[in-house]
Amino acid sequence: GTLALLQVEMPAKLALCFEIAVALMVIGLGLNALRRAVREGPFGATTTHRHGGTLHTHAAVKEHLHLGKWTLASRPLWVGLMHGLAGSGALVALVPLALSSVGEKLLYIATFGAGSILGMAVLTGLVGAPLAWLSRTPRLASAVLAMAGVFAVGTGLVWGWHSTSQLFG
Repeated sequence: GTLALLQVEMPAKLALCFEIAVALMVIGLGLNALRRAVREGPFGATTTHRHGGTLHTHAAVKEHLHLGKWTLASRPLWVGLMHGLAGSGALVALVPLALSSVGEKLLYIATFGAGSILGMAVLTGLVGAPLAWLSRTPRLASAVLAMAGVFAVGTGLVWGWHSTSQLFG
């Protein structure tokens, strides 16, 4: 939105810096997944916390935030914000170049953002049921978490290498 209002393009080197930052984040998430898989082992994660005045313990990760009556997971929020700076940011930056007015550009960006939110919500809903089933078998969940961690670290390394070589090569 800022780029559209200022009628400027994001410098290519800055976009690559965002890509490298996202690659580092993916590596960090992968390493965290590996750490959790080892720490939780065959028993799974539990957390004790309060919702309102009620203290309870359940199987879950701790990373969430309470906003009034709403409970939000903080990690997806930060990952989403970071993802907005890279990857799909290029698509959002390229299409508005072909649009003539600032209003059209802002409408496109708003529509793209709403579509992204809807698409991610649908994907999360579709993946939620299998993940809920998986959480009932902690040993399998731990193995899947470890595999996802290895995949994320590998993806982040390849992504970061590619972006770094473009930035400095």
